[in-house]
Amino acid sequence: MLKMWTARELEALLGIVNVDEERDRAERALQMLRGSIAPPPPGVLFTGSEPAEVPHIMDLIKSAWELGFSEISMTTGGERLSRDRGYLQLLVDSHLHTAVMRYPGEGEALETLRGAISNFRRIRMAPDSTFRRLQPVCLSTLLIVNLNGTSREEVAEDSLSFALKNQDVVRGVLFVTRGGGKDARRLIEGALGLKEGELIGPRDLSHLFRLSSLLKGSPYPSRLPPAEYLSGTILVSDGEMYSPLTRIIRWWKLKEDVERLLEEAENTPLTAFRARLGGIKLKTRLKRYIEWEELPSGVDSRLFLEILWDIIQHPGKGTIADLLWHSIAVALVDLSVEIPREGCPAVTVDEDLRIVPVCDGLDRYLKEVVR
Repeated sequence: MLKMWTARELEALLGIVNVDEERDRAERALQMLRGSIAPPPPGVLFTGSEPAEVPHIMDLIKSAWELGFSEISMTTGGERLSRDRGYLQLLVDSHLHTAVMRYPGEGEALETLRGAISNFRRIRMAPDSTFRRLQPVCLSTLLIVNLNGTSREEVAEDSLSFALKNQDVVRGVLFVTRGGGKDARRLIEGALGLKEGELIGPRDLSHLFRLSSLLKGSPYPSRLPPAEYLSGTILVSDGEMYSPLTRIIRWWKLKEDVERLLEEAENTPLTAFRARLGGIKLKTRLKRYIEWEELPSGVDSRLFLEILWDIIQHPGKGTIADLLWHSIAVALVDLSVEIPREGCPAVTVDEDLRIVPVCDGLDRYLKEVVR
């Protein structure tokens, strides 16, 4: 039976492990996250002062893979990854999927970022069955940009410009601010050429993890309906201009029709249901979901139609990941907004080896992310 998944059914989306702990303790935390929760989080994020410099980080990544985590990511400032391509290749060979890059936007940070991105392009990724049509050629990257400094406008413009120019590597940008969320949103909208209110900023940290996993295309979140998880602004490029996907695709209409089709499928023989869908002309069926006048001229409209058609016929086959591989996501998190403990989307292991929501230790975690 086909099923639509909701956010509430997938509360534990990511497990967080601090690699500054001793190796045995970090290994124990991994095992607990994988074996003590039902269902266990599909992904794990390694955090700390600088995970890339921890001697046993490669062993932890391998352990996470062997334990069955489908999405393995690591926060980093990028210094070692920018200067040591061989080490980066070893991390990837150990099954690192995503580098969550901290970008403060000052000093030599941009040069470090450029060096790391250059190396990301040169490494070789192992085959990944997650992607059905498209095979990534480089490490997936999520930029975490701190907008708390004095040169906020310059930082926003530089980071967006960098991400858009390097979108073969950079899959998304998450802007982080403490207070001033509305000002930051207007600033980002201006840098992107969007109208006021067009950038939808997630109001809790859960979207950081959801966005990270979706951008990589891990199999777990890709089963979700698009309207639930495309909470940031997705930009599609034709080489010169960048158009928000929210202008192009009417996600709410798509969601309504998918839900209706799924209800019909439950009461219809599968062969008859497939025949009915297959008999409808592709463009005729899907044109109501697309704002054709907003579609950039260089974007392959046929591919858009095929992706939407797949979502309708097979909402659990990873089509969202295919779509996002053609785009870059931009989102905003205001850290001054209180995050409720219930339904916290990520968990970690505390000093007493108890599994607790990240929201309980939010301040400590944020210091690591935006440092």
